[in-house]
Amino acid sequence: MKNSIIVSFLLLAVSAITAQASDSMPVVRVESSRAIKVAIINGDRSNPVNGQLNAAFTESLGYEISRQCRMPVPVKSVIGTSPDAVNGLSNGGCDFAVFIGASLPSALLNSDFIRFKAVPASGDSKYVIYLVAPNTDRDFVETLQHAFPEALKGAFFQKALARHSNQVAGGEKSEWKVALASAE
Repeated sequence: MKNSIIVSFLLLAVSAITAQASDSMPVVRVESSRAIKVAIINGDRSNPVNGQLNAAFTESLGYEISRQCRMPVPVKSVIGTSPDAVNGLSNGGCDFAVFIGASLPSALLNSDFIRFKAVPASGDSKYVIYLVAPNTDRDFVETLQHAFPEALKGAFFQKALARHSNQVAGGEKSEWKVALASAE
């Protein structure tokens, strides 16, 4: 009888301590998504059709990644700044980043990241595009390596690029030179 009273008292004390501790402990939230997250940084902040160009590139890249994987792969874009992209790539907030007409931050110029650089045949540096991804998943990097050049040729992206650069939509397609970028 005495033991059961002691056990009951101990259980009551433990539950009170646990309840009090749970109120003061920080809450950790875990979010999950099937979508691949890309941070898009556009160096031409003043252009009113940036949103259309960013959305078209995301759509085109999503289509090409899905084609490479032979199944639908949703790609979600987050528009941000260079520091946002560095943080997102470092902490897993995004899976890769695209810099349109913007230089790469020095924090991404190391062997932890793989960089692909696309230069328009015109040589216009305003439209140089970098795709940067963590160098941790070789299969993902290989998928991006094949999808990136094809996404640049996509009709959605080509039309948006023509609008962005004030060219006539439906005109001549932009050709691109894509290569692995060095630590510039």
